[in-house]
Amino acid sequence: MIQVGDRVKVTDQDIFGIIIYDYGNEVVIEDEYAETEDNQLSFKRSEIEMADDITEDELTYNEEQ
Repeated sequence: MIQVGDRVKVTDQDIFGIIIYDYGNEVVIEDEYAETEDNQLSFKRSEIEMADDITEDELTYNEEQ
């Protein structure tokens, strides 16, 4: 179960972050790679997955971008 403090990835996007708020069907994450000061993004639970489930190759690819 995904909860506040978990590191997640947005499905089919190169967005990673820590969940900082949980509103039931929607969560707010702090984008790790935000290029602006406003780094809080809101997503439906169905749009995110645990970052621990991401393979090492995907993490390396995302870090090189």
